[in-house]
Amino acid sequence: MLARSWITEFNRITEKRLKRSLIPTNNKDDEDVERQLQYWLRWLELEKQNKLELKDESLNDKRIQYVYKQATYALPFVPEIWFQYVKYLLFQNEEGNLQESISTLRDGGLLLNPKSMLLSFQLAEMYERDNSFDNAKDVFNKLINSLTKEYNVIASQLNELHEKTKPKTQDCDEEDDDDNVDDDNNNNNGKNVDMNGGGSKITAQVYRISLADSKQMISLEKEQKRLADAITLSYIKLMTACKRVEGIKEARNVFKQARKFEKIGYQLFVENALIEHYSDKKATALKIFDLGKKNFQTNGKFLLDYLDYLILINDVDTMRTLIQSSDANFSKEISSLQEELQLTDIDPLTRKKKEREVRNKQKSLKLLFQKYISFASNFLSLDITHSFAKKCEQLFPNDDPADLFTDRYKLDNVNIIKKDELGRGDALDIDDEELARLKRRKLSNFNEEESKSAVKSIQDSKNMIEEEEETKVNEEEQIVGPSIVALMSALPNASYFGLPSESVFNSDKLVTLFSNLSNIPS
Repeated sequence: MLARSWITEFNRITEKRLKRSLIPTNNKDDEDVERQLQYWLRWLELEKQNKLELKDESLNDKRIQYVYKQATYALPFVPEIWFQYVKYLLFQNEEGNLQESISTLRDGGLLLNPKSMLLSFQLAEMYERDNSFDNAKDVFNKLINSLTKEYNVIASQLNELHEKTKPKTQDCDEEDDDDNVDDDNNNNNGKNVDMNGGGSKITAQVYRISLADSKQMISLEKEQKRLADAITLSYIKLMTACKRVEGIKEARNVFKQARKFEKIGYQLFVENALIEHYSDKKATALKIFDLGKKNFQTNGKFLLDYLDYLILINDVDTMRTLIQSSDANFSKEISSLQEELQLTDIDPLTRKKKEREVRNKQKSLKLLFQKYISFASNFLSLDITHSFAKKCEQLFPNDDPADLFTDRYKLDNVNIIKKDELGRGDALDIDDEELARLKRRKLSNFNEEESKSAVKSIQDSKNMIEEEEETKVNEEEQIVGPSIVALMSALPNASYFGLPSESVFNSDKLVTLFSNLSNIPS
């Protein structure tokens, strides 16, 4: 490819909008940052294809590294650029470029993005391969500290908001109610009395907390959950790395340290239990699961993982105990949430959140019963199966009993009875290709309906405008006459004009065209 053609291709893929100046942000929702990232990645792909057909590979490698460096200068706070740069260096020469890759991340990417899990984990792996595990642990600890600091800020804001919206004490409420009653009695004076003689007072709906505070609280809780998940993942990967390099004892120390974090995720307990299990410490693994159960009694994902482990080791008695205790705990919490939903002073956002919690708890409990019933039907007895199936039907009376029955008659986790005989299938039974096709069809139907609606709206608007202006058209003089319209419609397309060597326009034929046109006054 010639240099001129390369420039043309470069301008096409970057749309002539590539910015080489610094963009001091990494807002994932910023369209400009995402657009610039895509431009740089396209340029890198163009260089890797070697469209200039350079025979010297080292020269092409220098061009690629130059673009990577320019990209890190322009987007220093986008971890993906640094990650891709280091991956390229290691791909070219893993042993020779290992130290350069480490310094690139340590002194560049991670220094500018201290809370990046992507870069932290990448650097930690390189340190481990370089037999510098102390440095790898230092990377994990710095990441955890950075995330914890941000978490503490969010937690502090959330606590302040909770204090601000905390309801008054019962005594104060009662005193206020008494004062309000006295004020009402003094102010009524025979007014605002209903048909039965009682006082009537129309007031606006008052929520326990304002909608603005509720919205802010939900936003802070989401951010807190995101950071808690990131900290949990960081502790888990530090724990597994310590197990690989230093053994089970150091992994236990990390587990002990991680448990001090107030919002540590259930995944830490599951991963630590599996580490103990594959270290031939099955009794310890069970203790870890029991310890996690105390903290996550109604966490459906943890309980499903626990049940899977019990099935793995075939601990039937503990399985039954787990299902029964989970039933009691879930039922108690669901009842508590439903009682809260009966209150009238809950704002719509909080009500929606609690309704979602109720649905999630019910779904988790149902999945636990289904998994255990399926196990019992395959490996225990029909008496146990029917006993727990009956209990499940009592808990969920509105569910179709055929769903629960056919769930234990699956073929390779596909409910073919439900699909073939009942005419409906589960979402889990649809493969990725079929699911994508259904999404495209749904989107196509939606777009078609939207298009039809838009066309109809345009046509209706056009008809209204035509009706309003119909009387004016006859009175006003037309700006463009029929002769000019005929001429313009007969003229050649713009592509026929240009340089004499490139155009196909013939002036002689134009004269003939004009002479044969109709509606031209003679």
